[in-house]
Amino acid sequence: AKYLAATSTQNDVGAANAGMARVYTMVRSPTSQPSSQPSCQPSSEPSTAQPSAYPSTMFLHWQGVQLVRQGSAIRGAIASGGFGNSLSVSQDGAILAIGSPLANDTTGIVYVYSFVGSDWSLKGSALTHSDDGKRFGHIVQLSADGDILAVAVPLNGNNAGSIYTYRFVVDDWILLQSFSPNISGDYFGSSFRLIHEPSVQLLFALAPGHDSSGLTDNGQYSITNMSSVVQLQTLDGIDSDLFSVDNRWNTLRDVMS
Repeated sequence: AKYLAATSTQNDVGAANAGMARVYTMVRSPTSQPSSQPSCQPSSEPSTAQPSAYPSTMFLHWQGVQLVRQGSAIRGAIASGGFGNSLSVSQDGAILAIGSPLANDTTGIVYVYSFVGSDWSLKGSALTHSDDGKRFGHIVQLSADGDILAVAVPLNGNNAGSIYTYRFVVDDWILLQSFSPNISGDYFGSSFRLIHEPSVQLLFALAPGHDSSGLTDNGQYSITNMSSVVQLQTLDGIDSDLFSVDNRWNTLRDVMS
């Protein structure tokens, strides 16, 4: 099965702009044919493709695919905390990480949930940062099996930026490593991609505020071996202001995914 996780950071049910997230299982309808034009319409009629393990479902049809809601909506509790600003789901759709980087005066919080029985429950403790205003959870990513979690903190260390990795051990998340160039103003971790498999553990990361070769904010893209914590390669941008302050938070997410 394939899974789709979606968020609404301004949902007001838990509190004003507290945010919410939903996870869907993507199921090919045996009776539907893909249409030439995209169509996304809700349906109240159950289908033979409905997985029996997921009660309280909602169906959305898109080009012959049904999105079947998995469990209840997960709702944030902190007003304007940015809950759902980032999220990641494990390969089997059973573990979901959600970043809330604006919570507690932009200190940031990360929550991880597991799908147990027919609904979501918190997996281990919520994670946060020791310092205020660092946007912990700006980006989150789980490994395919959901046991490794990477969290970006782009304002850490005088805006040098950091990426923390955690492993779930027994019943809670344990800090594994911290990655940072320790260069003020680099905003390292504004965008990143984690590959964590038995044979390879790599971290691809962007530092959009990096200056080099007499240029300003030309940015730097790096590849790090997570096992040895050795930087394998860096690639600098070729123009100044390649990553402006206004665009810094979302730059190159499509390229990194």
